[in-house]
Amino acid sequence: MNRVVLALMGRKCRFATLAILMSALISLTLGPVLGCAQAHLDTAVPMVIVIPDHVRIDQISSEYKLDPTLADQKYKGKRLIFDSVEVEEVHSIYYQSGGAITVPMIDYFRAGSVRFELLDYRGAQQRAQVGFILTLDGVCQGAQGNLVNIIDCGVTSIKGDLGIGLPPAIGY
Repeated sequence: MNRVVLALMGRKCRFATLAILMSALISLTLGPVLGCAQAHLDTAVPMVIVIPDHVRIDQISSEYKLDPTLADQKYKGKRLIFDSVEVEEVHSIYYQSGGAITVPMIDYFRAGSVRFELLDYRGAQQRAQVGFILTLDGVCQGAQGNLVNIIDCGVTSIKGDLGIGLPPAIGY
């Protein structure tokens, strides 16, 4: 090709690019003025971040003993953090595993009058032992009998190996 054809092709490409940019600019500036903008672009949705409350076992226990209704209003359905909880009791149930073999399974563990169930009930919960010290964050389900129920707990071990990251301790 000769130089004249190449020069004309270069001008056409620059013109096409300029035309695309100008049409985009016009649509962006005139669209909202003419009412063509989408409504959801104008409304901002506020983001709510819920920070769990730090609670002591003796605090939540005494509040539920004093006034369960008021304690429910304060705690029920909320995610709570419990620091340095020492496991005092491990409550096991037995389930049938293939035929007549019964296998113990930790249903929950207790510290004071608070009952904890972990999210990882097949793994870390099955390795919990009396004397372990844990930091737990879970959702309060209120009191049942003499125990305050905290479920769906995440856990960090301060003392004791829960085997986090290992395969489940029990299978179904």
